[in-house]
Amino acid sequence: MKRYAAFLRGINVGGHATVKMEDLRRTFAQVGLKKVTTYQASGNVVFESDRTDVRTRIREVTEHLSGRLHIEVEVFLRSEEELRQLVRLNPFRFPGTAPGVAYVTFVRAGRAPLPPLPVRSPKSDIEVFLVRGPNIFSWGLPSGERSGYPTQFVEKMFGEPGTTRKWATVEGMASRFP
Repeated sequence: MKRYAAFLRGINVGGHATVKMEDLRRTFAQVGLKKVTTYQASGNVVFESDRTDVRTRIREVTEHLSGRLHIEVEVFLRSEEELRQLVRLNPFRFPGTAPGVAYVTFVRAGRAPLPPLPVRSPKSDIEVFLVRGPNIFSWGLPSGERSGYPTQFVEKMFGEPGTTRKWATVEGMASRFP
């Protein structure tokens, strides 16, 4: 039995694409995924599968949710080991490196040619400082009363959709694995 973390893009943000976590768990279970739990209310799901076609199951989940919500739902899947490797890497742990909010943006491939890092957004409210495969680490830097949020900037850098989580959420998801 393999364990996975699924990060859904655009669920329960900005007052649209609202899904109750009970419904999300049920949707994952209906396609044959096991021990489905959710973390927080923003489309974070942990599950197990003994199936080799887990990506097909996830495609069924996205089709169901997309049809129900009338938006394109995307899922960014990481195995338990991939998520644990991210947490062990923890590039945010170094003293004196906390200029803002710590984020990880998940993309599909992460293969676009990149400029030398770190890279700041045109508004100087995001700093991408590390890329590990399809995982992009950044700081949301203070900008007025808020800190920057990296999703759009990272999507533009990579030319593909992504979904972003605070580092604490990533650690929380990893802790869901027994």
